[in-house]
Amino acid sequence: MKEVEITTARLLLRTVRPGDAAAYYGCRSLPQVRRYQGCPKSLAEARSRLAACAALKPNTPQTWYQFAVLEKSGGAYMGDIAVHFTDGRQAELGYTLAPKFQGRGFATEGARAVLAWLLGKLKLHRVVCTADPRNKPSLAVMRRLGMRREGYFKKSFWTGKEWADDVLYAVLGKR
Repeated sequence: MKEVEITTARLLLRTVRPGDAAAYYGCRSLPQVRRYQGCPKSLAEARSRLAACAALKPNTPQTWYQFAVLEKSGGAYMGDIAVHFTDGRQAELGYTLAPKFQGRGFATEGARAVLAWLLGKLKLHRVVCTADPRNKPSLAVMRRLGMRREGYFKKSFWTGKEWADDVLYAVLGKR
């Protein structure tokens, strides 16, 4: 499958590769990241997950497509942006950055570029994001993306340790 690449002023977003597994696993397994985000149980599982993602065609219903987020100058692995293609017309967007890259606008910059690709090139009708309401930085990214809050679900998400609330934001494509 041909890789998708999206560039911004400071970032290179490209389809994940199996070779990203160590950096992906390293980022996702950090306690401050794992608090709000899923993590593979092992490096082998990370490799398998990324190999499966790399083989996907974008907008395949019921699949997760992932982008590696790389620093444009230097190529450092910063995190990932994931897209859950639900039915060919809608998707869920998620973003995960290593703590050392948080708080500098990288999540907003990367998510905005992927959102533009989803609503522009792929012409999706609607994109949603969800987050634990305690994850204030993630909610701020959603608002900066121009998404509107559509729902608040009490104790609807099992984190592996507790039932957490979930907030849903969404944006419609322009038609």
